[in-house]
Formats: sequence, structure tokens, C-alpha cells
Amino acid sequence: MKIGVIVDDLQIAQWQADALAKLPRDYEFLIYNCTNSRPSRRSLKHALYYALNLASLRNRHTARVRLPKALDAGANTDFEAEYDGIWQRLPQPLLAKIVADEPAVLIKFGMGLLRVPSVSELPVPILSYHHGDPRAFRGRPAGFHELLMGKETVGQVLYAIRNGGFSGAVMPENIVTGREAQQIAEFLAKHSGG
Repeated sequence: MKIGVIVDDLQIAQWQADALAKLPRDYEFLIYNCTNSRPSRRSLKHALYYALNLASLRNRHTARVRLPKALDAGANTDFEAEYDGIWQRLPQPLLAKIVADEPAVLIKFGMGLLRVPSVSELPVPILSYHHGDPRAFRGRPAGFHELLMGKETVGQVLYAIRNGGFSGAVMPENIVTGREAQQIAEFLAKHSGG
């Protein structure tokens, strides 16, 4: 199976590298590297929010690391995202490349807020993650509610994204079927700590 991975400057979080390393070696990774993601402006009026976020979710698992050698096989595709205010878009040449590469899925480990192309432009589903367990803790800053309540873990939820935000569809139920759905469900059950 081909898996497309969107990253920033050939870096991902340590937990992302650990998760990808646990996948079977027969998966082929296609790396789409955004070279111009920039952090949003940090406004002083949001200083408390950023301080809470820093205190609640910054640790060795969330530290940025270089893309592991096993994934950085040299067949990376660099691109510059297009901007529409704070939103980013995948450029048309990249969309054509992704369609030609035929990954089964794209995992968004890079970029910021993404305007997702239509299904006719990009039939490949894009998976993204959200900090926090929406069944118990909703909202920002990421991990704050878990820390405040003294929880031992911070939730992570995998979603398919579409324009307008999260589709509301927690993965993997509605993204793959058959044998691949079972493999993903078993992988998540085994490695999610749940």
C-alpha cells in the first residue's frame, strides 16, 4: 500500500515518527514536503493560550525531529503551499502528482489550516489528527483539560478532513474497507494505548 505523508521541511513530531515506524515495511511512503509553512503570528492577546498549550502538550513525544531515514528515501516531492489568509492550499501541480502517484491515503503531519481540494481534484482521502478526546474534552488549548483533570494520557483522534473542517468521521471506519480496514483497526488498537 502507498501512503502519502504531508510534512513541513522534512520534519515530523517524535510520536509521528514512532507511529510510522510501526507500520509494516512493505508499505511505500510518498513524502510531500511543504517548504513554506510559516507559523501563524503570535498575538500578545493570546499569550495565555500559548502558555497553556506549551505547558500542557510540549514534551519529548511532540518534539520536532528530522524525517526518519526509512521514510526519507530520496523520492520526496517538495512544494510551496498557496495561501489564502491563514488557510493553505495544495498547488495544482502537486495535486496532479499525488493523483499520478496513487497513494491509498494522505496523512497530514504538516501544514496548518488546509483548504481541502474537491474529490474531483483529489480523490485521495486526507487524514488529520486532533489533540484531545472529543468524547470527553473538546476545545483548546490541546491537552489542557487532560492536564487540569490529572489524566495520565492526552487523547488523539484521527479524522478525515474536508473543506469546512473535520468531517466528524472518526477513522478508520469510513475511510477503508475490507482487509485494509481490519489491518488499520488492529494497528490502532495495538499501538494506541487504549
